[in-house]
Amino acid sequence: MTGMNAGAFSLNFRSSGFSPDFSFASEVNDLEGSGITATENPIVTADPHDENRYAISFTDDDGSKDGFIRIATRSGSSLTLSPRYDAADSSNVGKKSILFDPSNSGKLIFVYNTNKIYARVISFSGSAGSESFSRSSAFTVSNYSYSSNSGTKMVPMGSTGRYVIPIENSNTAYLRIITASSSAITSRDSAGGSDAISLSTTVNYPPQIAIDPTDSTKGMMCAVNSSEDLVVRALTFSGSGTSATVSVGAETQLTPGILSGGGYRYSGGWQQIVACGAGKYVAFAKGGDSPHNNKIVGVAFDYDGSYTLGSATYAPQNITTDEPGPFWVASNNFYSANNTISLVGSYGSGSTRNPNHPVYATVCTRSDDRTISYTDVTAVGNTTNNKQFFRWTAQGYDDANTNLTVYSNNANGSNKDSVSGVLWQAGNIGD
Repeated sequence: MTGMNAGAFSLNFRSSGFSPDFSFASEVNDLEGSGITATENPIVTADPHDENRYAISFTDDDGSKDGFIRIATRSGSSLTLSPRYDAADSSNVGKKSILFDPSNSGKLIFVYNTNKIYARVISFSGSAGSESFSRSSAFTVSNYSYSSNSGTKMVPMGSTGRYVIPIENSNTAYLRIITASSSAITSRDSAGGSDAISLSTTVNYPPQIAIDPTDSTKGMMCAVNSSEDLVVRALTFSGSGTSATVSVGAETQLTPGILSGGGYRYSGGWQQIVACGAGKYVAFAKGGDSPHNNKIVGVAFDYDGSYTLGSATYAPQNITTDEPGPFWVASNNFYSANNTISLVGSYGSGSTRNPNHPVYATVCTRSDDRTISYTDVTAVGNTTNNKQFFRWTAQGYDDANTNLTVYSNNANGSNKDSVSGVLWQAGNIGD
């Protein structure tokens, strides 16, 4: 990835012909390291500068609730972990989001919630397994709070140094735009005041946002609204620093011909959206009413000023016809055209910390005619232990789209909240 286009990396066309490999590596337990008796809310992100590098973040749950980071470096099917680093330098850390800085190697953008939303730049250096870290001062992002319970994640605006953070407050969708240098978070948009910019959609959970990988001024919001419709709004970004802002398009249903656009879970549901190329997106959501009930629904669509919608598709139910779990996380690549999408989650009703089921994955492939194909859903982690909770995945930037999936696990039989992880490959047959 060497060129820039409207603040995005140039398209990275990969070697093709890699098949999915759900058993690429064995589960690795106790990723939190020694000295912590319980953890919660593990998340992971992949490094666009190094296809073998990921960063894991989690909160200790044994009293102080510090927000930690560890770098995980892959060699084949093995992982080498850095020392644990207290990235938030604060107790009572709640939900988090983390990204590698696409313009500066050795830098991470770390967003976390205490009584409000803060962000820091985390710097790291050194060889795998012995990295050292430093952090910038905490920057106040918003007086609102941040939640990743429905798989919400911060997204980069290409390589512009700006990042978009989706927020929900009082059942309204918002976003916040922050700007980072290589050493600090430098500003937030002034359009949202001390809080955030309203997206004018009623939601139960934070919206999801995707940025066009070929043009960082364009993006898309996705949410299930209070009418139980799966909707999107086109986003047009402009300005920089405190002048950064967004123009929000009209709310548009993705499946208007089915149940008048509705039938999705508003309460107890989730949504995801990924950008696959110039004006090309795929949205996913948890179905509620027939024919969507107990299904993961996927819709591919194009946007070039107007929408061209694909048909609703359903992930396979080869494992179970039980409902999809509290949320599934979709991951592809932020900076390049990539039609391969990794989708990870569990099955069964319950809160974020339940159900207690294995980690499952399916690989989705988007075609240019807005059709979606899926592999069979396959267990990738925690296949023999039924104590598994919060889960997250990051699809890497290698030709085989190697994922690191992390989750809270009862791996040692007594600590239900240790962090486990597993490497698996989504392949790229359709790229």
